[in-house]
Amino acid sequence: YVLQVIYNGRRWSVERRYSEFDLLDKELQRMWAFDPSVRLGELPSKVWVGKLAKETQFKRKDELENYVNNLLSQSKIVQESAELRAFLEIPPRNVVGGGPPPIISRPGSSSSRGSWRDSRSRDFDEMSL
Repeated sequence: YVLQVIYNGRRWSVERRYSEFDLLDKELQRMWAFDPSVRLGELPSKVWVGKLAKETQFKRKDELENYVNNLLSQSKIVQESAELRAFLEIPPRNVVGGGPPPIISRPGSSSSRGSWRDSRSRDFDEMSL
């Protein structure tokens, strides 16, 4: 999966496998599950059958997008989670200073909420959160 990140006027892509989303989720659950001010949401479940059908791929992408956007909507996690910042390859806070939270945009869009669907320019599924 490819995430298009926009932060402090810069845009970059981050490639992540489902297993990396899973590791992030486990770490966030460990650190934030008992904080009542944080809503982590639910990571979509792993599908154990070979290649995913197209419809299942689109559903998984939408669910992952919702999951990450939920995380980014919570300033406490964005500001305090080194794990989320590393996952999105955002420089450490002391390097970039303050600023608005990161935005995840869809491939080829100029805004954070454009429309998208499958692109096969690489060997992995492309998505944006």
